[in-house]
Amino acid sequence: MAKNGFDEVKRKYEQLKSNLTKEVGELAASHFKENFRKQAFDGEKWKPRSKADKNSKKRNLLVKSGRLRRSIRRLRTTAKSVTVGSLLPYADIHNEGGQINQNPTEQQRSFFWAKFKETKNELWKRLATTKEIKIKIPKRQFIGYSRELNSKIDDFIKKRLKSIFQ
Repeated sequence: MAKNGFDEVKRKYEQLKSNLTKEVGELAASHFKENFRKQAFDGEKWKPRSKADKNSKKRNLLVKSGRLRRSIRRLRTTAKSVTVGSLLPYADIHNEGGQINQNPTEQQRSFFWAKFKETKNELWKRLATTKEIKIKIPKRQFIGYSRELNSKIDDFIKKRLKSIFQ
């Protein structure tokens, strides 16, 4: 009887080991998606929008279509590690901050002219007539090393191990 109990514990433990990185990856992806609702990372609030973008104040930061948030997922899973991230090309600049230098496209020029006509703000006129646009993107980290996530992972593993041995 005792041997059967040990075999059952061993079986559950092996199952836990084989699924752990996948489950931790899902936990991490969920945690990082939650940062969009909190508008913060590890308790540090994101920098608010600039005053030039007043009309967007109604929605959360980094959320226009929700595509960036939905793109966060397990990218790679091995027996000992899991990588969670986003493959969207603009994810890094929003997560780390930085500057974008580019020549404006015709679509952008049309947008800037429309904004100028709507608001009479000279900033939009300058953007419509400029040769090169330099856009500074503030750091609004939503993914990376997180004390909160590490604590959640520790609690998750302890709970799973406790359930095996009870």
